[in-house]
Amino acid sequence: MRAENNVIARKLFEKAVQASPKNRFSWHVWALFEANQGNTDKARKLLKIGHAVNPRDPVILQSLALLEYNCASPNVARVLFRKASQIDPRHQPVWIAWGWMEWKEGNERTARSLYQRALSVNSTNECAARCLQAWGVLEQRVGNYTAARRLLRSSLNINSQSEVTWLTWAALEEEQGDPVRAEEIRDLYFQQRIEVMDDASWVMGFLDIIDPALDSVKKLLNMDRPSGQVMQQGRNRGITAEGSSTSDLDSGTAEGSSTPNLDSIVDRRAAYTREAESDFDVDGFIRRRLALDPAELDAVLEGSDPGVISQRRTRRLTRKPLPLLPVP
Repeated sequence: MRAENNVIARKLFEKAVQASPKNRFSWHVWALFEANQGNTDKARKLLKIGHAVNPRDPVILQSLALLEYNCASPNVARVLFRKASQIDPRHQPVWIAWGWMEWKEGNERTARSLYQRALSVNSTNECAARCLQAWGVLEQRVGNYTAARRLLRSSLNINSQSEVTWLTWAALEEEQGDPVRAEEIRDLYFQQRIEVMDDASWVMGFLDIIDPALDSVKKLLNMDRPSGQVMQQGRNRGITAEGSSTSDLDSGTAEGSSTPNLDSIVDRRAAYTREAESDFDVDGFIRRRLALDPAELDAVLEGSDPGVISQRRTRRLTRKPLPLLPVP
């Protein structure tokens, strides 16, 4: 079932980039999907393509930097983090991710300076809460427990719903040999969580927003009706959104599929045994639609124009003679 879903997801990503070749979200999310599947080389190429068509997007460079660090290339990751921070110095997640990497590499002083840079952008938003929590973990690991407590409390002052921060603080107290205080912190977390959940006005307001959207989605996907009624409606229309005939819908129903229109995208039966090889030519596509040479993606990433070799030439300016002064 998982292999089947992967094939369907990959086909949908391919259709997404074909429909909107310069959409940064399509290339980015597809790359993250491939990285999660262990296809590091393909994920790297997709991120480079996404950067080539969106050179001012720091998020793609941040993901590429983390991918390179995961592949044991911290120096390459530093170059990418620096480039992303230069593109948008106010993008806090870049500074936080960079600081996390430096901490993992044992560079605590550099990590602290990067966390400070992130907080200098904004010290009261959700990113600041995550930054303070990460900084608190750093201080805990190096033994600065007083600083760690202060940072974790500051993070909770911004976002009191962070389970990770509460449990990190409780673990710190247990590590310090104070299990009573650790249990008090856990009780505080569950108490404030119950208080938020018991707020009926907040719950009703949230459901009032969600329910109409769910009804619309159900009607769009025909989820409220049996599959037989869906098939009958498909026969009446004669064609699906993907351009498939009614015979395709009949075959999808025979296979017992609840979403027969996906059969026009991928052969679901072939995915039960192994993931089918995709016939989508990424290199050919970016050549035709984006005028990109796959061999020049690294050059684009480095900031140079693909196919153009620039050489610096030093030119000596000729010295102009001084004007002659008139003789009195």
